[in-house]
Amino acid sequence: DNLITSLQVTLNTKGEIIAVKILGSSGVRELDDAAIESFNEAGPFPNPPKDLLVNGKATIEWLSLIHI
Repeated sequence: DNLITSLQVTLNTKGEIIAVKILGSSGVRELDDAAIESFNEAGPFPNPPKDLLVNGKATIEWLSLIHI
């Protein structure tokens, strides 16, 4: 079985995380929380490319897959 957490991550122009939102839950709260925590611990990121910025923010979607 595969458990997937889908996240939306918003960065500012400096690559700092300003928001992490769950778009789709894996159904296991601990896995969803771990996906969010992983992003928060990994940041800040390099400056996002200017063509990704909208109103000074870059939004990306990320899938975290756990195979059990």
